Amino acid sequence: MKIIIFGAGHYGNLALEYYGYDAVAFFCDNNSKKIGQMYCGKRIISFKQLKKIHIDYKIIVAIESLEIYFQIAKQLAQNGVENYEAFTYENIFYNKFKEKTELKYIEIKENKMLANYDKNKNLLRNYPYLFGEIPEFKYYQNAILDLDEEIPCFFKDLSKPLFIRNLSHPVHIKFLFDNVRASEDVTMENHIYLYYENERKFLEMLCKCSLKPLLKGRKFVFLVGKQNKNVYPIDFKNKYNIDYDSMEFKPLRANEFKRIVMLQNFSSHGQDFLFQISAVNRNILPVFVNRPFDYLPKLKKEILKFKFDINDLFCFRWYSMDMNYYSLQKPEIFRFISMVLYNNREQDRRERISPTILLDPHNKSHYLFADVYKSFQYRKSIRLIRNPIAAYASVVNYNFFSKAFNGIPNCKAYLAPHYNSTSVFGKFDKLNCFKLESLKANPEICIKVLCDFFQVPFDKNMLHPEKLPYIEVCRSSTGKNVMGFESTPPRDISEFLSEWDLQRLMPIYEPILRHYGYECKKHAPLKENNLRKIYSEPFKFEKNLKISDRDLYTEVLLYLYKLAKSGEYYLAPFIDIEQ
Repeated sequence: MKIIIFGAGHYGNLALEYYGYDAVAFFCDNNSKKIGQMYCGKRIISFKQLKKIHIDYKIIVAIESLEIYFQIAKQLAQNGVENYEAFTYENIFYNKFKEKTELKYIEIKENKMLANYDKNKNLLRNYPYLFGEIPEFKYYQNAILDLDEEIPCFFKDLSKPLFIRNLSHPVHIKFLFDNVRASEDVTMENHIYLYYENERKFLEMLCKCSLKPLLKGRKFVFLVGKQNKNVYPIDFKNKYNIDYDSMEFKPLRANEFKRIVMLQNFSSHGQDFLFQISAVNRNILPVFVNRPFDYLPKLKKEILKFKFDINDLFCFRWYSMDMNYYSLQKPEIFRFISMVLYNNREQDRRERISPTILLDPHNKSHYLFADVYKSFQYRKSIRLIRNPIAAYASVVNYNFFSKAFNGIPNCKAYLAPHYNSTSVFGKFDKLNCFKLESLKANPEICIKVLCDFFQVPFDKNMLHPEKLPYIEVCRSSTGKNVMGFESTPPRDISEFLSEWDLQRLMPIYEPILRHYGYECKKHAPLKENNLRKIYSEPFKFEKNLKISDRDLYTEVLLYLYKLAKSGEYYLAPFIDIEQ
């Protein structure tokens, strides 16, 4: 079935690129001046013409503004056109930024194993920090490497040098090399001790890995066999006459930033909470795009004396997103400014590992940071999930419909944000969700799980960010200023939603509630042949709230109902802290 793209503008052009020139028959537009013209090689037809032929075509509404999109959806529905769907940001950016498909598994055969072994054996002959013998090569079986295997959190305890058993995965060993700072830089003994219980375990590593790029800097100490286990830790001053304490401390360099976690919330649920508790940990650098200094300690005025405006780099400008759809091509500048922020905050603190950046580009601007995000070798995404019914009541409480959106409900951001849970750069990206309610209910457990996710040590001070006056407080729905784990009373949603309202909302939210383990109240099923009438009836909260276009609001609710029923959505996996 061929496509008619509704919207002969820049967004329509992007839709044409996405679906392919040959798949599209026409453009359609409500602008009478465009009718009959050619756009991107396709003729623009009128809505009147579309009504006559729509049954033989699939209609793609390629409109950026949600307000205008739902106005068009209402126009289509009122004229009996049901075969339509939206062209979204995810369509554009999954296509634009998708990476080449990589193999999930790599098989290392005998000849490759032997080649790795021979090279590593030659390199280790003169390596000073090898304790034990290099075994002779012996083939057992082909090795299968899972490239998606989760990297363990090696940094739970940094009170002394790392001691790791039987590690042979080359990606994990490279991770340690990239993220553990050199002893000479932190002016303390900070080597990575790789201990192998027997020669076979050591041989596995020699056959799987290429050690040549990892032996520079002499970060690793290899301990082979139980007889060499007690070599850890080495007194380098007595044994090698190397006095790290007497060396000059080196601040973190920009190229040492290797890890980033991007917050992909499409609303503000838990954003302040996450940043408040993260800012306390010295191994996490929180960067909130709109206000890059809010969650950091007070910085010296000199930090702002750059030749460019730091806020112009970090802060999102909406018009740039409207004018074009390009990512900021400045990952090296982002790293440089992150380095300045971190070093100014920490000054001479001798942290053993490089920090994890927690980046919140805020709302749609995460697309602009695609190249920045992808420039980090070790990257993850995080989303905070909140009970959607409670979130809906919060929207009503803040009167977002009339104040923020001129009476037009913003369904993507507030009504059903979790249906938009694909990673913005495609499902290949590692996105995990945390339930905000679980994080609040289990403070210490939640902090430890989060630290593992961020691959940083646990810091008990994260439980009490209110003790640090430089971190910004946020205003809760109760009107109070809150900080960190401070509890707020449960919201009484009966003030805004009746039982009939809940019965109508439950089909929309049921897939989300079940997927994330929320309580799901059973209601009688709605009569599908009467859905438009059902969702046209005012909600309880509408008595005190003006919605400028009630018919449009009905289209929003019908759109969400159909989406929930269709199953054509992706709900991201979540880490269940309550288990």
